[in-house]
Amino acid sequence: STSADTTAPIVASFTPADGSANVPTSSTITIAFSKFLNPISVNALNIQVIHVASGVHLKGALTVDNSHAPGAIVTFTPAPALPSGSAIQIYVGQVEDFAGNICTGASATFTTAGSGDSNPPAVTSVTPTDGSSDLGLNTVVTLTFSKPLNPATISSDNFALFAGTTRLSLHLGWTVDYQTVTLA
Repeated sequence: STSADTTAPIVASFTPADGSANVPTSSTITIAFSKFLNPISVNALNIQVIHVASGVHLKGALTVDNSHAPGAIVTFTPAPALPSGSAIQIYVGQVEDFAGNICTGASATFTTAGSGDSNPPAVTSVTPTDGSSDLGLNTVVTLTFSKPLNPATISSDNFALFAGTTRLSLHLGWTVDYQTVTLA
């Protein structure tokens, strides 16, 4: 008789390694595991790549390669490239093996090469467009930016709607990548 598999997968290594410096911004991130992983459990909730200074979750594609022993290789390919001169944290959450055993989590932090980004985000689109008329009282205003905003700056101190000179009460919303803000 065979016993049930109760061994949780663990992170065997990160590339770039924890504490690495001057990592090229074009780098992919790979995470080696001790066991093969159920690809359904490998997603943006369980594998997160975070720009430490802003808290923004970076965009990219995740792939799982279960073709080589002893375990899975997960690759994160950032799109766009990693920000320069920045601390980047990789966080591994509750990924599972095929027996349903859950990884207890792991993280690593590295720094990318180059100087920090000194270009502020710019508004790339506004909906409704400037000059629109006959809009309802509950029309949502959507602002899209050229790059993610620092989440701490998305507040009524920095965003407002006015009717003439009267400041209107509003509800702020934003996308998970902090690149689009809604005012309702």
